[in-house]
Amino acid sequence: KKQFGFLSWMYKLYFLTNTELMDECGMDSLCYTRVLEFGVKLSFVGILCGLVLMPIYATAPVAPDTIGITDPIVSVSTSNVGSGDNRLIATVVAAYVIFGYAMYNVLLEFEWFYVVRYQFLKKPL
Repeated sequence: KKQFGFLSWMYKLYFLTNTELMDECGMDSLCYTRVLEFGVKLSFVGILCGLVLMPIYATAPVAPDTIGITDPIVSVSTSNVGSGDNRLIATVVAAYVIFGYAMYNVLLEFEWFYVVRYQFLKKPL
């Protein structure tokens, strides 16, 4: 068996099933890895929404309250969109997408936990 030092535990995240991970490391570690996976998925959705929103903000027309913006970073944020512009609806839609995705995945995780908890508690000591 090869040893990889401090990071030797990481292979289990990718090569073991949930059942094998729970049997070998316990339910706490399985739940922890599920939380980490949830965070990665949610971050990916946030990045995608950000990639969609940046061009929308960058192509906003110059308004009286955005005339002095010269910073390229600020020009791809909501600061570049004038008040009352319809482009701000995209921000609301992106927020609904992110929060909806998060709440749906939280529901799936609770359903998963409900089943796995009873399987874990049924096992003999």
